[in-house]
Amino acid sequence: GRVVRTAAGALAEAEEMKRETYFHGSLPRENVRGILWEEGEFLLRYNDKDSNRGFVLCVRWAEKIRSYKVSVHNDGTFFIRRAQSFKTVRELVNHHLAASSPLADAETPKGPVKILRPAPRSRWELTHKEVRLKKKIGEGAFGEVYIGQLNRKGVWMDVAIKTCKEKTADARAKFEKEAMFQFKFKR
Repeated sequence: GRVVRTAAGALAEAEEMKRETYFHGSLPRENVRGILWEEGEFLLRYNDKDSNRGFVLCVRWAEKIRSYKVSVHNDGTFFIRRAQSFKTVRELVNHHLAASSPLADAETPKGPVKILRPAPRSRWELTHKEVRLKKKIGEGAFGEVYIGQLNRKGVWMDVAIKTCKEKTADARAKFEKEAMFQFKFKR
């Protein structure tokens, strides 16, 4: 059957997943390799590229990063394997984690791919609830710079915040690449 997904349903599910430490938001595919180091370690990301929008479950298995698109049935349930569907993406992940259930039928040199332990978000990966924009103070190539506040463990502190101007996937990828460069450079 045809898979149908509403924008409102996808946004609601993405909002719900922000609570999970293994959800890394719209993390670019090329950044996954630097996060998943151990066999069976996994994360969930949101692919916001126009042609293939949706959740992707990534796992390191048999020395490779393997990515599985989380699809949606017409009834709104989520699946990786058509025979197993779940009301929420969280239920799908919890099932595969608790039952050590293979993500796909395909065999690898180490057997069927399984998720064994989550790779939590890094300290520097923030949610919208942790940031408040106050006053625009400048503009750069990719976005605007604001004076704002960051909430760390219940304490709000003043910070500078750079936002992405354009909403296209390509612009966001360039913006995130610049942010990763700055993060690595300032270490």
